[in-house]
Amino acid sequence: MVQLYDTKIVDCILHFVGNKSQDVDYKASTSEIPLDEDLNFVLTNYFFKSFVKKEDYYSFYHDSDLAMNEIFVYASHIFDSRSNFVEESKGILKHLYNSTTHPKIKTGELYIAYFTDCLMDGQYIDAIGIFKSEHKDTFIKITEHGASYGIESQRGININKLDKGCIIYNTQRESGYVVSVVDNSNFGEAKYWTNDFLHVKSLNDSYNQTQGIIKLSKSFIQTLPTDSVSEKAVLINRTLQTLVNNKVSLKEISDKVFETSEQKNDFLQYSKHYQKEHDVNFEDDFVPSPSVIKKKKSELKRITTIHLDDNFDICIRGCEGFFEQGYDTLRGQKFYKLYFDKEK
Repeated sequence: MVQLYDTKIVDCILHFVGNKSQDVDYKASTSEIPLDEDLNFVLTNYFFKSFVKKEDYYSFYHDSDLAMNEIFVYASHIFDSRSNFVEESKGILKHLYNSTTHPKIKTGELYIAYFTDCLMDGQYIDAIGIFKSEHKDTFIKITEHGASYGIESQRGININKLDKGCIIYNTQRESGYVVSVVDNSNFGEAKYWTNDFLHVKSLNDSYNQTQGIIKLSKSFIQTLPTDSVSEKAVLINRTLQTLVNNKVSLKEISDKVFETSEQKNDFLQYSKHYQKEHDVNFEDDFVPSPSVIKKKKSELKRITTIHLDDNFDICIRGCEGFFEQGYDTLRGQKFYKLYFDKEK
């Protein structure tokens, strides 16, 4: 995870980006924004607040040649020489404008900033930020007039809400840099920021490997020929328990999660099709991300919770062997029998 406590802005420019499909043009600034200490602090917090807890990273790519990815090229020119900052920022503006072809994409302000002292993996590196604000909020301003006060209504940008942004860290250049992305897209925008403008793909790191394995396992388990929620919940929990280990492989998951040879082989075959379809590559041995496992345990409660009519919910947290399912012929109803040591 990147630490940004010492980070500061050394270059910043503001442009306006319109919408090509609406014939609203862009407006390019010719000079940087002068920054005093207070404004530097405010903007740094505005730009970085949405990135502080993000652990999923991306890299630039192009189907033919990385050198044909426009944002990769502009960023590289700026990293090579900050004297190129203003002109290269105009190139970024024009590329975003040309990517803004959907009529529902909002116009807005485009900020491009150069940062120093971003701490990543124990090393201080520089970074380039590209941010877009699309929404205006209403604020009230208190004014003083002698012995009385007044209130004015104003429109402005809420510095606690970043609509879209990316931070390009000056590391791993040969493979497309390390990029963090915020994309609060509106319905109908079709992810133009991530796909068309930045053209990035997920890094094949521990975080994304773990997320991908959990998605794969969940997808496969949902295809199994059983309507029993408890059986699927047990398999999901086995998957999460297996990922707690230091190193994991698909083979190990298949062996520890599934009981029959048929299910184990089906899972491995399914994983091959899944990787091809989703353009991912799961390593033979990878170290799972604890933060992803913790997050997914909460998200997967819907699958690992058994809803019984409108009366009871049973949340299964790896309690395999401590519950039984049956049918009471006298009552004509199904039942679950749970074993436990004490109530909490």
